Amino acid sequence: MKAMILSVCIVSLALNICENLISGTNLCKQVKFVLSLILLISVFSPFIRNEYIFDLPDIPKTELSENYSQEVYNNELAQRVSENISAVLSDELKKNGISFDFIQTDINISDSYGISINKVRIGTDNFQYAEKIIKENLGEETEVINESQ
Repeated sequence: MKAMILSVCIVSLALNICENLISGTNLCKQVKFVLSLILLISVFSPFIRNEYIFDLPDIPKTELSENYSQEVYNNELAQRVSENISAVLSDELKKNGISFDFIQTDINISDSYGISINKVRIGTDNFQYAEKIIKENLGEETEVINESQ
């Protein structure tokens, strides 16, 4: 590896010196072409002769249990669905002129991927109106809790 780097540096230096010495002459383009070929040969010769072999690290084989990956998937799905529902409710509340500090939905996802919304926690001073809008959007059975301070 050091030899390859050293040879590239030497050929590059020689290329630069020769270009500066013969610039403006008729042979400039021909010498530059020949020296560029020598540079390419010096760069690729270790690979062509198989003198340089990359040592790639072994990637350890890990087996993830199916339950673990399914659990991670279900948790991520529940979190994203909860965030999306909260964003939709947030837009609805803002559209109706209700200010709030936060909104958080608690959901359950069944084994058949059915989504049920258990609770909606909200921090607002106008709880009655916010509760009405939330229940209009999610259903009357949804529990809405005011956690304003």
